[in-house]
Amino acid sequence: MKNNTSKKILAFIEKNSQATPKELVDYLGITKQAVFRQLSKLIKNQIIFKSGKPPKVFYSITVNTVPKKPALNLFKKQTELQKQATEVLARLSLIDSLSKYGEAKIVGSVALGLMTWPDIDIDLESRKGINDEDYFEIISYIFRQKNIKRIVLIDNRSSFEKNRPQSMYIGIIYNLDGTDWKIDIRYLNPSEARAGDISKQIPRKLTTNTIQSILEIKTAFHNHPKYGKAISGYTIYNAVLEKNVSTAEEFKKYLEVSGISL
Repeated sequence: MKNNTSKKILAFIEKNSQATPKELVDYLGITKQAVFRQLSKLIKNQIIFKSGKPPKVFYSITVNTVPKKPALNLFKKQTELQKQATEVLARLSLIDSLSKYGEAKIVGSVALGLMTWPDIDIDLESRKGINDEDYFEIISYIFRQKNIKRIVLIDNRSSFEKNRPQSMYIGIIYNLDGTDWKIDIRYLNPSEARAGDISKQIPRKLTTNTIQSILEIKTAFHNHPKYGKAISGYTIYNAVLEKNVSTAEEFKKYLEVSGISL
């Protein structure tokens, strides 16, 4: 049976998707040594896994230990996250601000109503071609906003990131009332924008059952080290909507057949 400290660690990691040792020390109010003892036990029991290298080390819950949540809770969480996403965008006036530089489109799970964690994806399609001047004006605006914890910049015009459109990327960590939200902005030319088209096609295929399956699989695999790399939300959407996958176990088999090892 897990002790109370371990339960608190797991609850914190599940809420925030991942955690650093410092975050756990601050949250629990105990020594770093005590935190590492608990983390070592959880890793030994294959309940969590460690990723990254010092000084950037993160701990996440392994796929097989994520409890199966009642469907009602997943739908309720999706609805709550949708409301919070709207609040994040409103507080930052993000869509209005981005629209000065092109057509700002909310894509991904927010657009589809398939949210399982605090994450917002935005495509900004430039009207005059992506350029450094507009890019850094956008960054300057974001930098001046309150509760911005981190900004990540990637110039992907030469396809630095594999399987991503040629774009200039801005990644934001924004704190909304104690919860960290990840905001991904891709500043790109209209010819590179594909997420918006996909977001229009998927809703026609969604039913209550397929939504439930997608939410359950996304919840189970979000903390996997290959999520966001070999596995994406669209991998899950395709498996459920085109291949009739309905459970996390079936999705594992689908990945194996597709040549993606876990």
